[in-house]
Amino acid sequence: MNQETLEEFAKRIANDSKHSGIKLDYQDGIYYGIEIGAKYQAERMYSEDEVKSILLKTDRFLKADLDIWFEQFNKNK
Repeated sequence: MNQETLEEFAKRIANDSKHSGIKLDYQDGIYYGIEIGAKYQAERMYSEDEVKSILLKTDRFLKADLDIWFEQFNKNK
C-alpha cells in the first residue's frame, strides 16, 4: 500500500481544487480544510474488528481478553 504524507495530501487537494474551478475565501477554506481533514483521517482508521484481528495475530492476546478490554474502553467514551 502506497502511503501519502500529509504534505503530499495537502498539495494534491490544493491542486484538485484549483483545477476544479473552486474559489475559496478564507472562511470557506477553513471549513473545506476541516471537512477534507476529517475524511482523510476517517479513511485511515481501523474498525474495532480490524484491531481485534490484528492483535489476535500476534498471539499475545486472547479473544476474551480483547472483548473485555474493548468493552471497558467503550464504556469510558
